Amino acid sequence: MNARRRLQASLRRNALNPALASVASFDQLEPRLAFAVTYAATNDWGSGLEGPLTIQNDTAAMVNDWQVTFDYGRAINSIWNAVIVSHVGTHSVIRNAAWNGTIAAGAEISFGFQTDGVAGELPTAKKVDGIAVA
Repeated sequence: MNARRRLQASLRRNALNPALASVASFDQLEPRLAFAVTYAATNDWGSGLEGPLTIQNDTAAMVNDWQVTFDYGRAINSIWNAVIVSHVGTHSVIRNAAWNGTIAAGAEISFGFQTDGVAGELPTAKKVDGIAVA
């Protein structure tokens, strides 16, 4: 029996167990497990830089009203193609702009920001809609 069938069988067996009732089925999780977020510092002028960030949706489903969170040691001074929801310490929460909330299956979107400081540091602990990504 392959891993998917074993997991599905296990979930069916445990469906009546209240402690496991909140566990999502493999079929519910599978479409959401394939996001990638890439970042590269561009236009570095020594005391600041621009950094585009791209979200790749390699899932089989369209994503609506996306949100990205990450840790980054610099304050974002300005942003385009997205909206800053919050920035506390080094943790930023960014959401789509009014015009780019949908990422089709297999598609990508990009947004950018400007920060102070020198290049070299990368955003860490990246998540798309609460799902950790590389």
